[in-house]
Amino acid sequence: LARDGRQGDSHLVRELSSRAWGKLVPEQKGDLWEVANAVPIIGQDVADFHQIAALSTGVPLLGVLKADADHMGLIISHGLPGRTFAIGETLSRAIHWFFGPYLNELAQELTAKWRQSLDEEKKEYLDKEKIDPTKLESIFYVVYAGGDDLFLLGPWDWTVRLALRLAQSFKEYTCRNPVFSLSAGLIFVKPHFPVHQFARLAEEALKQAKEERNRLCIWGTSLPWVKAQELMDLGEQWYERIRKGKLRRSLLGDLVRLSRQYRDPGRGRQPMFTPQLYYMLVRRLPTWSKNERDELAQRIKCLEHIEIPATWALWKTRRI
Repeated sequence: LARDGRQGDSHLVRELSSRAWGKLVPEQKGDLWEVANAVPIIGQDVADFHQIAALSTGVPLLGVLKADADHMGLIISHGLPGRTFAIGETLSRAIHWFFGPYLNELAQELTAKWRQSLDEEKKEYLDKEKIDPTKLESIFYVVYAGGDDLFLLGPWDWTVRLALRLAQSFKEYTCRNPVFSLSAGLIFVKPHFPVHQFARLAEEALKQAKEERNRLCIWGTSLPWVKAQELMDLGEQWYERIRKGKLRRSLLGDLVRLSRQYRDPGRGRQPMFTPQLYYMLVRRLPTWSKNERDELAQRIKCLEHIEIPATWALWKTRRI
């Protein structure tokens, strides 16, 4: 496959081994053409946007996710050995199953993990909002999904988790064949934000991710999936440190501002960033050992997008 996505002289997809083909189309329960229909039900009604946002950790925001398998039309029409209708339909069914029944399963799995993660403070807050976590089958609202794409809403932090899991699962589902990849755009909005506006913004984020393919566009930055996972893992570490009183929220905000102040577009950070960084850490983290401060400083110096893990930690620790 050419870099610009056009068909080259050779087959677009290498012939799949029997093992890989068997993994692509596992035995299914029920209808292969079942669609994803996960939706949060509170009482007798579908949850509104304010209720879905209230399920978030920290700041109550909606995560809006649009994802799409890359080059799928091209793969089905030109990339399969033999190019028979039966082979094309088999692959089409297999991909649809991933964006249909499997998405329902993933929504249920993450909802169970969300339920387990609730602390007493969050449970009391949900009780005031008249939301019973034990009766929620899904915290995600699937607007549409099937074929090779999806569009859904959920609590902002758990929508990030779903996007990352979806990309990892798609890689495993397609036997890590490098021709198959997933691109996604993820934005965060307040629950009263107009639907047509956040749908447009999510589509723009997806288009940004698809400029290079196999990426997640989050907080306006297009990242390879592996890099996005690393930044979220770091953000989760900072979140735990803040929650345990080992790191101050204000320090993360100041570090982001410092990074932006000494950033040279196209050339990285200016030389004065490093001494200013060490000065800030020594002054603001007096109880930390020199080794702990040096380790944090080294980690920050190597970070190209410090605002992403910092925002993750700050949003999750914001008081409701």
